[in-house]
Amino acid sequence: NDVTTFLLELEVDLQLFEWKIEDLHIWELIRVSVYSKIREDATGDFTFTKKPLLDKWKYFYERIIVNSYLKFPFFNHSKKDSLVFESSRKYLVDGNYIDIYTHYVCDDLAKNKKSYQKYQSSYSFDKLDTNRKGISHLDSISFLSRLYSIFIKLNLPAAHLEKISVIENLVLDKFNVVLDLKDLIISSIKKYKSDYPFYNYLLKIKSPKEIFIVNFSDKLALISAAKKRSIKIIEIQHGLMVKEDLIYHYPNVEKDSLKYFPDSFYVWEDIWGNSIKL
Repeated sequence: NDVTTFLLELEVDLQLFEWKIEDLHIWELIRVSVYSKIREDATGDFTFTKKPLLDKWKYFYERIIVNSYLKFPFFNHSKKDSLVFESSRKYLVDGNYIDIYTHYVCDDLAKNKKSYQKYQSSYSFDKLDTNRKGISHLDSISFLSRLYSIFIKLNLPAAHLEKISVIENLVLDKFNVVLDLKDLIISSIKKYKSDYPFYNYLLKIKSPKEIFIVNFSDKLALISAAKKRSIKIIEIQHGLMVKEDLIYHYPNVEKDSLKYFPDSFYVWEDIWGNSIKL
């Protein structure tokens, strides 16, 4: 993959993992987004569909009334051994829609008499679940975080703007892709800073010993809050992890040096296809 090779070389040449803004490791925050943006724009692999009015009302009811109010994650203050954050997908298994990545982990937790709390995050697929009793949702955190982010002000010093310009020009020359890196950095920092207090409070009231997630790249603030509280973060494999795909591939990074990355992974038993260096 040309994009993967290009970014891996860039990480070494520009020492991107040492790049800090507002005391945050900025490349870790934006790495997946930069990779996805270049791939999408270079291939044109994206679609947009306008929602009909009826779908908009269903969207409002499900996300605001059901997910944000009835399944508000801060209502329940009971302590749990484990927190399980479901993937954004549901698959039909034996007549029921389940998250195949976390479902069986929860079965194991129950067998081992560990208490756990499940959290959902997808409007489109979570409503397919026929048994949502006792499950909380992250929509309210998403809405509150977006509101909070409006009030976060951020200015980038000139030294950072120069580095941003260098990266943008290299991407433009290589892939003919216009990358607005400044906007991406600002939005990523604001998202992290606005997400963090809500996840930190959630961990405070639940006091878990471990957390299970499926996709680390949209839970960076959660991971950071957990690490600061010495709570183990475990990611569950949800697809082949190959070196041609940048997202889980860190060949030039010192072991255990990443700040917003899981502590360990549950990987498939047959891992012949996993060629990455975690």
